[in-house]
Amino acid sequence: PVDEKGPVEATEYRPIHAPAPDFAAQSTESEVLVTGIKVIDLLAPYAKGGKI
Repeated sequence: PVDEKGPVEATEYRPIHAPAPDFAAQSTESEVLVTGIKVIDLLAPYAKGGKI
């Protein structure tokens, strides 16, 4: 690793290029992304996982 702290310890590894989840497994609920900037959160809230 770049930080020179040795190998990364992990219990599970996943590939970078993985198939997309099934359509039924995806969440249909929309959550609001809290930016911490009150004006943006009030006037133009962003959906989590969407494009900004």
